[in-house]
Amino acid sequence: VIPFKDITWNFWDAMAKLEPFGMKNPEPIWMLRNVRVLDGKIFGQGHLKMNLVSDEHPDSDPISSIQFFTKLDKVPTTPIDIVFKLSVSEWRGDSS
Repeated sequence: VIPFKDITWNFWDAMAKLEPFGMKNPEPIWMLRNVRVLDGKIFGQGHLKMNLVSDEHPDSDPISSIQFFTKLDKVPTTPIDIVFKLSVSEWRGDSS
């Protein structure tokens, strides 16, 4: 479990130092508890794109997330716990 406020670019840089990931060095799996979907939509063949926020850390920036092949038929409206692998999306020189 990681606090929402700790997911920063500095954290990403520190995690990158653990690479390369593979059989003998598995990629870390993280958990956030009690996060809220600020906004989201289901698109394609059951993919959920959402921006997550934490009421415990209101000064933290929202975190963008995509859940592929979700079985949900609507965007969650109550706080959720999520398990994830951290990655960076790059598009036209912009990272998120």
